[in-house]
Amino acid sequence: MKFNTAAIAILSTSLGLFAKAENRHRARSLTERSNNPKQTDLSTNDPYIWLEDLESESSQKWVTGQTNSTTSTILNLIQTTPPDDEWLASSMPIVGEDNPGYSRHFSVIGNNIYDVSGRSNMWQRVPVESFLDSTSTAQWEDVFNMTEINTEEGLFFTGADCILPEAPRCMLSFAGDYSDSTEIREFDVETKSFVDGGFVLPRGKHLITWKDKDTLFVSSPTIPSFRTKGGYSRVLRQWKRGTPLESASIVFQGNEDDFAVAGASFFSAEDATPARFLMGHMVIWTGGDWAVDGQFYNAGSLLAIQFESFLKGDRTFEVLFQPDPEVALDKLSEHGGDDCLVYTTLDNVINRMYRVTVDVAGRWKQIEIQLPGQGAADVVGHSGQATFFTYSNFLTPQGLFVADNDGRTRELGSNAPSFNAAGAKVEQYFAVSKDGTNIPYFIIKPANYEANGDNPTLLTAYGGFGISTKNEYDGSLGTFWTSRGGVVVHANIRGGGEFGPEWHQAAVKENRQNQFDDLISVAEDLIARKVTSPHRLGLQGGSQGGTLVAATVLQRPDLFGAVACHVPLLDMKRYNKLTIGSIWEEEYGNPDTDDWKRFMSSWSPYHNVFPNKKYPPILFQTSTDDETCHPGHTRKMVAKMQAMGHPAYFLEGSVGGHSSSMFLGQSQSFLWQTLNKQEFEEEDSTTLVTAAAKQLLRGKSALVSPHHEKPTKGTSSSKAEIDWAKALDNLSNRLQQSSRSSRQMDKKVLPVA
Repeated sequence: MKFNTAAIAILSTSLGLFAKAENRHRARSLTERSNNPKQTDLSTNDPYIWLEDLESESSQKWVTGQTNSTTSTILNLIQTTPPDDEWLASSMPIVGEDNPGYSRHFSVIGNNIYDVSGRSNMWQRVPVESFLDSTSTAQWEDVFNMTEINTEEGLFFTGADCILPEAPRCMLSFAGDYSDSTEIREFDVETKSFVDGGFVLPRGKHLITWKDKDTLFVSSPTIPSFRTKGGYSRVLRQWKRGTPLESASIVFQGNEDDFAVAGASFFSAEDATPARFLMGHMVIWTGGDWAVDGQFYNAGSLLAIQFESFLKGDRTFEVLFQPDPEVALDKLSEHGGDDCLVYTTLDNVINRMYRVTVDVAGRWKQIEIQLPGQGAADVVGHSGQATFFTYSNFLTPQGLFVADNDGRTRELGSNAPSFNAAGAKVEQYFAVSKDGTNIPYFIIKPANYEANGDNPTLLTAYGGFGISTKNEYDGSLGTFWTSRGGVVVHANIRGGGEFGPEWHQAAVKENRQNQFDDLISVAEDLIARKVTSPHRLGLQGGSQGGTLVAATVLQRPDLFGAVACHVPLLDMKRYNKLTIGSIWEEEYGNPDTDDWKRFMSSWSPYHNVFPNKKYPPILFQTSTDDETCHPGHTRKMVAKMQAMGHPAYFLEGSVGGHSSSMFLGQSQSFLWQTLNKQEFEEEDSTTLVTAAAKQLLRGKSALVSPHHEKPTKGTSSSKAEIDWAKALDNLSNRLQQSSRSSRQMDKKVLPVA
């Protein structure tokens, strides 16, 4: 995508909208983070702060002991049930082995379609017309073989930014071991090779776009003095071919407190965001209520104006979309083409899609693209009059569709199902929160479901940064729950974006308690409807969702039978001092001000666990190289809870970053077995954990840690334990391979806390 340099300066000055906090929060490098003396301030009164040190021998020994101990505990839970080899073998086929499938890298560039082949690990292309004529017989051409760079350098392809068809060049992005940072290299799609002496950026948090075939707009954190607190660059440079990046001219410079600066994307703003340019018109997405020249526009509106008129002072906007209490703007696609734009809305959390065009006289026209059903859709490409999009719902795997100029659609193909959904159904209900707000949630009911109050049920939610939880396919939850007769519930609590910016703001800072009340109301509603009961109700969340479930279960432990908390923020007193926590102060608050006493201290999970309360078993999972949510949060929480005698369990992988799925099999088995094992309530879980940890520290470990240590002598694992360990490891590995091959489209990685 090309972008007008003048427009950057004009828009950022005229609207004050440029370098604001985008909802894709990342981190500093692991080395920089570990060596920062502010990270481990031992002068505090926290007795477990030493666990924040990622490199000390004592903390590493604690991590290994706890991880092995928890793995042993999970195996003890499940060894009474023989491994279901048939279920494990059929549970998670890697899409692309025996069926076409379409990856998250599917894109339309010029007259060609580019995609990643799961069979050959190739980046391939095919002419659009050939593909539309027959998807099954279309002849794909190999462009880039990813096997060599994966094998020799441990890198995985993550995307491409191309200037096609102006020049046969693309900037390919690569990451290693699911890292939060990428390195970028210039590639020629005609010679099918990296460009000798071309543009190259080392591992980092880069934001780039093409200006022309010999110039890039680059926001790169290679110069420390120009970094934001979030680890991105606060400077946008115009980088010409053959010159050093450091000497590239500065186009725009932001502040240290900004999240990032980029050349083609305008990030979320206080009032309005220039989002697209179309046939000489500027399209604006209002991030808040916006009053301009006597006119008022609601938050979440989509507006348009002729750009030249805007520069001359005109503020008469065409309203393309106006939200209402039940319908919110969801996404504005980058793939609409030069002559149209495509956007999606959420109508009571169900996607609808629209194509918008404007003629030379400035007349606007909208048509609705007919989606296959009530689910989730994303635009992935546009060519001529054809709009390509993907669609799925909780029970239907991702499919690829094309819409013609009149909005009529047809399916081109779909991914293979990851689980047996026969007889299952999805229903939407509403719970009433503490303040009277209606909170929607989806229930995925398995075959032969009965409202008997005894169904093993998993409740999930996210509720942060304006990110919506939609009705889209999740192969892992379907595999571990729906196909086994379990109930899955997705709650659309406040803090997300399901009903626009106001829904998000209703759970920000001093309003944070609203989202805990929302989740509690959903849990109570499930019990009242006899979907489940407290000892059968599990709770799961990751990242911001991990923070959410931790705070919720500490407030209402009586509602849940087991909890899985992944890569969370927990110590909200220190969260802004670890990794990139300070950039989330607009979401959570600043604990170094009176925010702490006014509203943060009342819910911070680390500060609200008490020895005289009874909590259900909680599994905490993190990753040593998580550059987003520091593993110290999870480590300290487990140590504190165990010292109080609570059943807290811990898993930490050495690689995987913030989006690691290393322990997916273990965490789901922990939840399933705990909720289905009545006698677990009577077991002394804490004693089990403590004894296992002591045994391990005496050199009697029976399991290999995720840090790849050799097993200690004296191992006495039973065959059943070994079978289960191998089976779960195999399933987790297959899930990760599926993600790496870019063929599993049902798992959305959340790029924020």
